[in-house]
Amino acid sequence: MVMADEEKVREMQQKYIELQLIEQQLKQFQKQIQNIDLQIVELNNTKANIEELKDVKPGSEVLIPISPGIFFDGAVKNSSEFKVNIGADIVVVKSASETKKLVDEQISELNKLREEMIRNLQELVLQAQAVEKDLEKLSD
Repeated sequence: MVMADEEKVREMQQKYIELQLIEQQLKQFQKQIQNIDLQIVELNNTKANIEELKDVKPGSEVLIPISPGIFFDGAVKNSSEFKVNIGADIVVVKSASETKKLVDEQISELNKLREEMIRNLQELVLQAQAVEKDLEKLSD
């Protein structure tokens, strides 16, 4: 009888540890989803900025951000072309529509990743519920 009780306690401890690990993973997924949401917001802002820049005339003075809340003065040379970093410090010139299309593709990829993360999150929730049920059965 004592052996069965010890086995039951050991199994409950294992289930409790498993549940804690799942909860940590849930928090990580939630944080990752929040980061993706922030990136999507930033990219949507970028699209809006591209649209607004179409109306800026060459020679117009602008404030150029270098970090949040820090700017320097500049002048627009060409508001219909954008310099886009395509990786490995290679920059190419793209039109406003090409740049918006690129941003749309990035948003689409992030949305796919977000959906995948949500599916993983939902699977973890189901795992957590199953472990909780096992714990309830063991404690009876």
